[in-house]
Amino acid sequence: MKSKFIIAMPLLLAGVVVGYFTLPWIILFFGIQFEANPPEPKNKYGEFPFHLVYEINGIQHTIDDTIICKYAGIGIDEGSGKHIKWEERLANGNKLTSFLFTEENQYGIELLDAVIEGNSTSIILDIGNPQYYLGYKKYRDYSPGRVSISSPLATGVISEDELWNRYNIKIIEKKFSQPLLGNDLRNHLLIWILTLLNCQ
Repeated sequence: MKSKFIIAMPLLLAGVVVGYFTLPWIILFFGIQFEANPPEPKNKYGEFPFHLVYEINGIQHTIDDTIICKYAGIGIDEGSGKHIKWEERLANGNKLTSFLFTEENQYGIELLDAVIEGNSTSIILDIGNPQYYLGYKKYRDYSPGRVSISSPLATGVISEDELWNRYNIKIIEKKFSQPLLGNDLRNHLLIWILTLLNCQ
């Protein structure tokens, strides 16, 4: 009897330790599985041409490309639960940079990646994300074209004046496509009314 107790005690202790560390993850896993799926987007695919002309150190660059946005299903993770997965790429093979902006992934064209005054500095022109273009999310006071900087000295949106005066980069021209009308029922109702009026 005593020998069984000696064998069972370490097994019981190991079970308690394993349970202590794994039980919260198991509860979280099942909790997320039973969570409701986010609403599917009305628009699941779209192509959005854009035109960008900018100058760096006196050399002018022109980009004419198409942003391809796609709904990629439902994703699951511990941080955000069930969420919409999106894909975005450029049709003509230009490099697309993903970066965090207001806790949401944005996509952009990297204008500069250099060491300035001893600090690694990246300057990106935001071209918008799939939620914006496919009309899944309405943004207040937002449209593509903002320029942001990431360096140890500064992070966030910078003005075009600062971009020119400090980094010798000038945005000459930028044109982005308008987003599609998305999940907002009022938008669909407006389209339906305008279609009826045009048919008469």
